[in-house]
Parts: sequence; C-alpha cells; structure tokens
Amino acid sequence: MLEFLCYFVATMTKDISLKVVRYENRYKNDWDKFVNEAKNSTFLFRRDFMEYHKDRFEDFSLMIFKDDKLVAVFPANISENKVYSHQGLTFGGLIVKNSSKESYQKYFYCIKKYLATQKIADLFVKQMSKPYQKEVSECDKNIEKKVVKEELNMQVKLDDFEISKSKMKHYKRNLKNDFLLVENDGLETFWNRILIPLLSEKYDAKPVHSLKEIEYLKAKFPDNITQYSLYYQNEIIAGITVFLNSENIVKSQYGAASSLGKKLRAIDFLFIELINKFKELNFTYFDMGTATDTTFSGGINTGLMNQKKELGCRAYEQNIIQISL
Repeated sequence: MLEFLCYFVATMTKDISLKVVRYENRYKNDWDKFVNEAKNSTFLFRRDFMEYHKDRFEDFSLMIFKDDKLVAVFPANISENKVYSHQGLTFGGLIVKNSSKESYQKYFYCIKKYLATQKIADLFVKQMSKPYQKEVSECDKNIEKKVVKEELNMQVKLDDFEISKSKMKHYKRNLKNDFLLVENDGLETFWNRILIPLLSEKYDAKPVHSLKEIEYLKAKFPDNITQYSLYYQNEIIAGITVFLNSENIVKSQYGAASSLGKKLRAIDFLFIELINKFKELNFTYFDMGTATDTTFSGGINTGLMNQKKELGCRAYEQNIIQISL
C-alpha cells in the first residue's frame, strides 16, 4: 500500500522518479547523513535531537527519494490531523541539498500530494529566518501559503553591527571588575542557581529543556552545545547556553542573570564577550532568538526587542505559515 501511495504521489508531480516515504527508525543513518550534508540544515534536525521529547510529539517526518536517492527531508509531527514542521524545534521546513527553485517546489508539491492522500487537514511550517536558509531562501516564493503568525528573529550580523554607546560604556567599565568567564561550565550550576529561579519568579515558568534533557542533549552533541558562565567573587552571576546551529550561526538558547548579576549588568557583558568571540571565530551570525511575547500588544515584547537591537541585532522575519493542501 505504501509503495502504491508513493507511486501515486510521484505521478501527480509529473516526475515518477520521486517518491515520499514516512520516516522509520531503519532510516536513521540515512536521515542523519543527509542532514549533516544539507545546505539549510542544523544539528537540531538530527534524529537524536528530534526524539529526546518523542513522548510529547507524534513524529510525522517525511523523506523524498529520487531514483532511490534521498534528495530532501521534512522534519514534522502530527496532532489532531494537522501536520507541523516539528513543534519541538525552533524552526523547520524542507531540508535540501539541491537548492534550485524548480526542484524545491517539486519536492514541496510532492509532500502536499502525499499529505492529501493521508487525509491531512492542514500543514503548518515555522519558517527559518533568512540567515538559516542560505541559498534556498527564495525557493518557496511560488508555493501557495498564508501567514498565520508573524514573528521576528533577532540576530547580530557579525561582519556589520553596532552596539549602543550605553552598553559599550558599561561593558568597558565592567572590564575592570574581577569577572571570571568559564567556557563549557557545568549546566547544573546555571540551571539550578540562575535559570530555574529566574523563570519561576518572573514568569512562573520552567525552561523548555529540563536539566536532565539539556544534559542528555549536551552528551549527544558536545560540539554543538556549550555553557558560558560568568562568576564574580566566586559566585555565578550570569550564564548563556549556546547552540552552534551550523558552521556559521551560533544561537543563545538561554541567557539569565542573578539579582547581583543584573545590578552589575553581567548579562550584557557576557553577550558582548561572546559576540566578539564568535566574530573572531569567523561565525557569520549570532542569533538571540525572538522577541515574541503573547502577553504584549501585537505579540512583540518591544522592550526586549530594543535591548537586543542595542546589542547589535537586526530583525529577520520568522513566520508561521499555513500551506494549502
């Protein structure tokens, strides 16, 4: 039956060499190898990362083959008969090696037809911001879609940015402090002493990743997840957990400071240190995440967005779109 569906879908794309297959564990090595080599990919799409919270999401990832060669993958989950570019990930979409518009659109058409045969009601994609898309950024222009939620991703373009005079003044003043910056510090200290108390007190919330989960991911991806902690008089006062999402983009996944750290403007100091560090390492972008906050009018925390702009960030669209089936 599966082979029939694959043939049926491929025929409707007018390219019988294409077939869509739903991901299974037996494809794990093929999937990961493809993700490692794809143009618009990050380690977030590796199966070990996607599946650390598999108890919360029903996987519906798809693979596209052309003449039995894997040419595209689509990380996804299904919920209430709707398919999403995986909701456990920061962003998603079609991951490809060949970046031509024709092939990209053909692959997406193939996915749409496959989903139609599965009686799927809707397809939602949380788009990558432009820096992550690389050469495929214009490939989905002719795909019928509508924006259902607008978001902004804040990133420092490391070859062309300006930090505000105010933040630089405090940064230079803090250079005289007896700060100790520790790279690859233990996650437990930051989670338990800084991050969890702050989120609980300020937002009555918990980190997206529990300590157990982030330690599991760090063990699986030691080259991609690093903890930077700032100490003052032997006390941790701030920390930033970074994800090296690709060879040219680093993302601050978590950043927080203690009450003392806030007084000393430690988080700004730490951000500026890391921006300079990754610029010297020839990274292209420093991703500080979104400024989205549903408690604010328009869904954007303008104060947070301005703080990130003062650290050199620019705003890039990262919308959630609905694709007609």
